Amino acid sequence: MTSPTVKTHKRILIWMTFLLLESTAGRSLSAAIPRNPWSVFLAAGTRIPQQEAVRKIYGTIQIPLQFGLQFRFSKRWAMDAGLTYLDAGGQTRIVGSELADENYRTRLTLGSFHLGVKHQWLLKRLRLSAGAGGGWNFYREKWPDAQILQKGDCAGFWTAVEGEYPLTSRFFLLGKIQYSSIPTGRGSELENKVNLGGVQLLMGVAVHL
Repeated sequence: MTSPTVKTHKRILIWMTFLLLESTAGRSLSAAIPRNPWSVFLAAGTRIPQQEAVRKIYGTIQIPLQFGLQFRFSKRWAMDAGLTYLDAGGQTRIVGSELADENYRTRLTLGSFHLGVKHQWLLKRLRLSAGAGGGWNFYREKWPDAQILQKGDCAGFWTAVEGEYPLTSRFFLLGKIQYSSIPTGRGSELENKVNLGGVQLLMGVAVHL
């Protein structure tokens, strides 16, 4: 038979184990779910244009910079707003030119403002989200050697999935995959309808205020 003292010790051990596990889980959960609903982030990475014509001129890999603001208005949902900036150099050739080597330097500057909503959920300490929304885009393409300048603005849409991993109670490591569609409504010899959108792979840091 087990003595009352041994039973008491077992109960105390069980309760201590339970409290320790609960405390550890609580710390993990509090690290994964910030108390303040506002957060900002800064990220950079690579961008792959969706159209072959854009890739031919400006390359397969581009480097965007993105700044964003997020407001979590419920346990699962958040508003997301941000700015993306891209400056890429390229080279093109006049189609139908008599000179085969008549190439021109080009430079594309692209700025995009996006606004949308995201659905969030937790996977242990990792906070995942998926979202979509609309955007307004400003673009400028300059050919310095040929004194050509084209610019404009257009509406578009975006979808994204991302994850945040806590480094401290306020700083989170951010990883993001985003697709954006930027239909300019213009055409060229290479493409009837030019779309400057593409897929972005971003890494950065989010700060929960």
